[in-house]
Amino acid sequence: MKGLLQLNLDTMIQTNNYSYFIDIFKEYYGKLYIQIMVDNNIVFQNIDPTREIGEINEKFDINNNNRNLIVTISNYKSPLWNDAFMQWVNPQNIPKWFLPKLNYITLSFVTFFFILLPTWFALLMLYKAQHESRLLRNLLEELDFEGPEEKQ
Repeated sequence: MKGLLQLNLDTMIQTNNYSYFIDIFKEYYGKLYIQIMVDNNIVFQNIDPTREIGEINEKFDINNNNRNLIVTISNYKSPLWNDAFMQWVNPQNIPKWFLPKLNYITLSFVTFFFILLPTWFALLMLYKAQHESRLLRNLLEELDFEGPEEKQ
């Protein structure tokens, strides 16, 4: 990562244009918190306001033409799953299920219950129908059943 940052560092520092960082770190938004400081001034950070910053993974300095660049890479703390899922487990919260809100927990439950669960049920019924069809075919063959077109 140091090499990636040093690539255009001279131009960025001279022009005070740090939009290059946005292009480099856009894939890490919401996954890693990255903060870049030049001479103790924050010039870039990709903080996700919905997440809490956790431990610092890496911190390094790059010195260039008497300018000091400090890069701090941190991870986000894991969400508190227990509290977030209680809205779905507690029967007293059933009226809250239908409130017009959408977050990552709600989206997971809606996807599971309204898309995946009926799909699994349909596949199970298809398997059951094929299995019973095979059983019925074998039973009819054992009884030596002749179809209606062969009777006369």
